[in-house]
Amino acid sequence: MWPKPKDAKMEAMAMKHLLRNPLIVVLALMVGTLACSLTAEPPATLPPRTPVSQATTTPQSTIGPQFTVQAQDPANAPQLPGDFVAGAPAGQSMQGQLALVDSNRLWNTITTLVNFEDRYTLYEPSQSKGIYAARDYILTELYKLQTENPNVRIDAYTHQFQFNWGGEGIYAENIVMVVNGTDPDAGIVLVGAHYDTISDIGATRQPGANDNGTGVAAVLEIARIIAQKPHRATVIFVFFSGEELGMYGSKAYVEEFIKPNNIPLRAVMNLDMIGSPTGPDGSRHDNEMRVFSSKPNSSQSRQLARLSEFAARYFVPDMKVWVQDDVDRPGRWGDHIPFTEAGFPSIRFIEQADDATRMHNLRDSTEDIDAAYLQRTTKVALATLLILADGPPPPQDIRINPANWRIEWLPSRDADRYVLALRRPGSLVYDQEITVDVTGFTWPDLRVYEAVAIAAIDSSGQVGPFSNEILITSVAQ
Repeated sequence: MWPKPKDAKMEAMAMKHLLRNPLIVVLALMVGTLACSLTAEPPATLPPRTPVSQATTTPQSTIGPQFTVQAQDPANAPQLPGDFVAGAPAGQSMQGQLALVDSNRLWNTITTLVNFEDRYTLYEPSQSKGIYAARDYILTELYKLQTENPNVRIDAYTHQFQFNWGGEGIYAENIVMVVNGTDPDAGIVLVGAHYDTISDIGATRQPGANDNGTGVAAVLEIARIIAQKPHRATVIFVFFSGEELGMYGSKAYVEEFIKPNNIPLRAVMNLDMIGSPTGPDGSRHDNEMRVFSSKPNSSQSRQLARLSEFAARYFVPDMKVWVQDDVDRPGRWGDHIPFTEAGFPSIRFIEQADDATRMHNLRDSTEDIDAAYLQRTTKVALATLLILADGPPPPQDIRINPANWRIEWLPSRDADRYVLALRRPGSLVYDQEITVDVTGFTWPDLRVYEAVAIAAIDSSGQVGPFSNEILITSVAQ
């Protein structure tokens, strides 16, 4: 049985700790200067990649049937053997699910959350507004998914936790839905977003449309799509509370649920502020977004970030994902960080150029949300999840012989072909992909690359997760 945390009703909680306490008000003001999306930041340092407007495609060749290759920069790619064919791995099996992402549903969720006004973790319970009304709305939507998909095992519940604030114990709730997988070996993937806001002291309300209504809307929409059929991997969807005060919900979920139950998370994806393409200077970034992950560049979190860039490039080609060289923006935080610190591969999706003047105040409204942009960022997250949840397992026992630069591996279950992702020294992304229908080949130009990872592709064209990267440079030594 899937382990569940204790079930508790918020209506039975004692709420004497609320904003009537002057110390809590002071602490709230202090946190307002530090929370995940408040202060201004210098422009992000982007990887040295070809801009979207200058990107070119490589025409297909018909040299031979055995290999296909996709190079991001064909002019600088090593010379390939004669039996390689220019092209890309098939992805038809994913396109139908990506097409289900509904911009109207995304928008309706955001407007519903905005109408609840402040979703501040410390506010009094109310059935019509605030964080408790938001909790009830999200939980009701998850219960609907249970009812609408009786052939898929779905569990939905709340995870109650407690944290100290202003010297008193605060009760709050995460909201959880589990779509149980069909293959125990496929692992578990967690997708999350925080549904609380930070109180804008002195203002009438904080809409929280982008921070983080957009993340909640995207996770709900992805959950709706994932719930419609069984998947290899188990997928956990979590809506965190207490993020703005210091990631209390995600910390509690890691410490009280993930660790005690030895949950083997393969990946954690945090969606936080993904709905506005407009930068602080008014510039538009309609086809760009960022993904953050922890250092070093070979970390499992960074490899997960590279997978998201790969997923966008092949399956959401109208969206560019820029992999960032840090766990989050300077001085900021997000709910992926407690998972990172616990040793789980974790990433944060965020829009390309967030505007600090539209965070934690009345300006965080639906006026700054672009429905088409949010639909694209949601598709990127869904494409990444589908690779992790539906694809065949990656190959094992990958070996490279530096004497003749032959790479080979053991066959993977359900694999029809394989895709090799190659990374140059210092690159934040995979610089070249090669799709093969064999389990080994010789190629002296492997030595040009720093690392390689391999994923299996099944007969339907579904790409699976990549293996851990093999450092070619260490093999050569």
